[in-house]
Amino acid sequence: MGGIAGALRWGLPSGHPGSQTPSLPALITGLETFIAYLEERFLSERLEKAPKPVPFKTFEMSFTQGEESSDTWLNRFLEVESGMREIAGIDELPDPNEAYGRYTDWLPFAYYNRAFYEAAARDLGYTYDELAYRPGDWQF
Repeated sequence: MGGIAGALRWGLPSGHPGSQTPSLPALITGLETFIAYLEERFLSERLEKAPKPVPFKTFEMSFTQGEESSDTWLNRFLEVESGMREIAGIDELPDPNEAYGRYTDWLPFAYYNRAFYEAAARDLGYTYDELAYRPGDWQF
């Protein structure tokens, strides 16, 4: 759910109707509150803070020229952003400054969600990859 909420909120250009759904901010706040509650009460370790965003020049080079970065989180954002533009039928690239702002806002949310998922999986004795299956794919 966090991935979908993050993609809708930060994967589309600012002002796009899909990112302006009135219930989206409440959903994002609710997810953050829920994860914080579970982290505090049930996880065996505290989650790390998100990494710092890459500098704007690094972002701009990858964003405008489609070059893969050595930064995993930048690559994830660019994949989300590109996928959302494709779904929305947006052919032109947004302004790199606007996209960079969305990236820097998206990063802490996306990192926190992923870190929680991975930590919860470890605490339950699973690896992240084991939980990447759809529920119907599990054989008990």
